[in-house]
Amino acid sequence: GSFAVVLKHATKPEVIKFWICDSSYDAFINYLVAHPGKFFPKLLSKPKMLSTFFNRPVAFPEKIKYVRMEELSPSTSDLDSDGIDALLKILKNHGGNWKIEYDNLKKDADHSKSYISGFPKAFLAAIGTEDDFKEFCSEMTSMMHAVIKGDRKLDIHQGNIMMRGSQLVIIDPAYNKDEQHDVEDLESILWDLKMNPSRVKTVTGRKTGGSR
Repeated sequence: GSFAVVLKHATKPEVIKFWICDSSYDAFINYLVAHPGKFFPKLLSKPKMLSTFFNRPVAFPEKIKYVRMEELSPSTSDLDSDGIDALLKILKNHGGNWKIEYDNLKKDADHSKSYISGFPKAFLAAIGTEDDFKEFCSEMTSMMHAVIKGDRKLDIHQGNIMMRGSQLVIIDPAYNKDEQHDVEDLESILWDLKMNPSRVKTVTGRKTGGSR
């Protein structure tokens, strides 16, 4: 993501996500702590904060947030993010009826022409049964009402859709375009700390490599 770095655990099927300056993700993770759901990532810890004990750029935050979560797999290209985004916007903005939406998708999935059936068929396969679709709509609607507020916008693209086996998982559904992007500094600092903890320092307000 534009605000985060994800590191895979060396020996366990889990990842650790670090992020900064992202109130949308803060709200999403806090929502998951209180309301875990089948179609959201499973958290393996509560969100925590790591003090920036290392030298850092002047504008870099004093705290980095992180959380442990399950490891997921990338989604397939058949799961078109535009189709999922459109469904969620219907649910959020128009109070869409889950049964009507399911019946429409099922009808298109059974269509003889692949350009019509492709996405609905892949999407319903990644959701499960009709009851699962109802649960998906319920989970997404509740999450959006809690998280998508103020300047936050829905952010459904291919990178925010992942898979738990054959099941779709929405991992980061919101963003605020006005917030600061420091991911390059975060990524490079974490890498420098891994390779050589003494290498990171601040010079005239910019991160640079230390003496070798």
